[in-house]
Amino acid sequence: MSLVTTFYNALVSKLSEIWPNAYHIANVYQLEQAGSNLLADGYAIGIGPASAVPGDLSYQERFTRDILIARVGLLVATENDQISVSVKSLLEDHYTLRKELRLNNTLGGVSDIGFVSDGGIELLTTADGAGNFHVMSSVFSVTYLENTL
Repeated sequence: MSLVTTFYNALVSKLSEIWPNAYHIANVYQLEQAGSNLLADGYAIGIGPASAVPGDLSYQERFTRDILIARVGLLVATENDQISVSVKSLLEDHYTLRKELRLNNTLGGVSDIGFVSDGGIELLTTADGAGNFHVMSSVFSVTYLENTL
């Protein structure tokens, strides 16, 4: 098994620890197609592009790969506090995510995990129009070695 697969599995386990009541949404690329029950409290993982990092090891290759983690929640508006409660909750979830991955920056055997950016909070409407949700996606850069022999 490749190290990136091992890392992915370890990441799923770590996210289920961080957000124990959240659903793992399988398809990050079409979140609007997921059911409302998943989107009310969920997360998804996307595998981004990789770049080879030059090195002098003949039996291993070093890569840096982008990993996208999207946190999705129900857009809650109350009479007194419009949407700020759910927005703050999402921001706190991302703070916890960045903190946990920084503390566990060799999760799954990778060399390093670093926060790159986030896309801010965006509105997500389901394909069937059943509900409004918000999503915040963060990109992390993961560095790892793969054996080539």
